Amino acid sequence: MTTVTMHLQKKLKSMRIQSGDARRVFDALRSYENKMETVTVERLVKLTKLGPRRIRTVLNALEGLQMGKLVLGRRGMSTRFVWDEGFRKFATILPAAQPNEPKDVDPVAALIMKSVGNATSTVVHEWAIQLDTRRKARIQFPETVTRADLVKIQSFCEKYSAQLPA
Repeated sequence: MTTVTMHLQKKLKSMRIQSGDARRVFDALRSYENKMETVTVERLVKLTKLGPRRIRTVLNALEGLQMGKLVLGRRGMSTRFVWDEGFRKFATILPAAQPNEPKDVDPVAALIMKSVGNATSTVVHEWAIQLDTRRKARIQFPETVTRADLVKIQSFCEKYSAQLPA
């Protein structure tokens, strides 16, 4: 193994340990066939249950490591990552689960999530939250929800909860 490959492997391992999104993308890619030249963001969204923005962040980091190029979809083409030397090289140095990596503690990841919508409607992500043994709540966000949007929702929930009996 060359020093360049060892350095790259170390960077990928560090990415995996530091980022839950990277872990999920890497695990999804490990399940892929070694013959692929490209992977679409849509495919990774289905495999990881992460939003497209979060997938693109991981793929941008891989592009920064000169593993390939993130190509934005235009004229009906999907946004995709094109491997520089094909996926085979990447697959040989892709880090597996590490014993010292943190477990995903994202409470949203533990909830049931599904995408709702069709070609003519806005895609939304829906979560089912178990309140107790008999009650469940559902919440839907558009795919393009921002942190500012969530702050507004949080503020609403806090004001509403203050009006409810204890």
